[in-house]
Amino acid sequence: MTDFEMVEAERFSQALDAIEALAEPDLDPREDPTLFSLAALAAELYDAEQTATRSPRFESYRERSRTYVLNRLGARAAAKQVEDNKRREERQPFFIFRWNVLTPIASAAATAVLVLAFVAATQLDSSPAQTAAVVEPPVEQPAPETVAVPEPREIETDEPVAADLPAPAPADPAPARPVATTGSALSGDPGFDPDIEGIEGPGAVGPLVPPPPFVPPPVDLGPIVSGQEAQYAARLIEMEIQRIDALIAAIAHNVQYDQPVDPAMLRDITESIALVAEQLEVQPDVVSKQQVISFLTQTAHGRTLLAAARADEENGRALGAARRAAQDGVVVASHYIREHY
Repeated sequence: MTDFEMVEAERFSQALDAIEALAEPDLDPREDPTLFSLAALAAELYDAEQTATRSPRFESYRERSRTYVLNRLGARAAAKQVEDNKRREERQPFFIFRWNVLTPIASAAATAVLVLAFVAATQLDSSPAQTAAVVEPPVEQPAPETVAVPEPREIETDEPVAADLPAPAPADPAPARPVATTGSALSGDPGFDPDIEGIEGPGAVGPLVPPPPFVPPPVDLGPIVSGQEAQYAARLIEMEIQRIDALIAAIAHNVQYDQPVDPAMLRDITESIALVAEQLEVQPDVVSKQQVISFLTQTAHGRTLLAAARADEENGRALGAARRAAQDGVVVASHYIREHY
């Protein structure tokens, strides 16, 4: 779902809340013809539902039906409870009798076993057996064998010992140049050098942002030929509507990745929207219904995107002009639809 559809859905939800609260929704039929018609249909459905469910006949039917259903459910639950209690009472005497008989028998048997065990243990402890301890003599352990280890001999050699060598002279300190062992992540060169490339290395490259959609440059249709003014205006409007669509896609890309909008792009969308709006007012006969609907959808979407877009400080006026042009485009297109369709 696009940002424009999300905004329209939120506004329609607010309109439904206002209808349920018996308030008038804040919708202008000239600016929002689609939402206004949907809100009017929802109000009619809500009034019909209120009329059908608030009548005395419906209230009487609801109370009688509710009482009947509750009585039937209560009678069924009571009958089931009585049947369950009856079955439980039929099974209870046998289990109670068995428990009352077996419990004393088991207790008496356990007591007798404990008494017999205590008496037997007392008789065995009264006459302890006299036994002599037998101590075995220690076993003689064999003496460990002695192994002769030959003494190490010094081997004569002419090679100098490390301790006799002179200490190496300290070398002159020189700045160490880092050796690049990995290639650039962007150029793919195995001999990548950070000093030559002018960046900190592959680790300093942040997340790559995809390029924005392509915006075609304006096409010059040439001079107006006498007698073909209507064809020229229709062709111009068609090309400008396509250009507005491409510019809105590029602005949506900047809004998605939180990037400032290019001032040239802001000027282009302002000029294109103003040009189409002027043609709708000056030459309304050369514009088709599909073109007007496309222009209304684009300007409404562009109004939402430009409200969320940002620009540099020096380009704030260009952004404000683009927002104003999008708002005027929505008003002109809505007025055109109301007057001609």
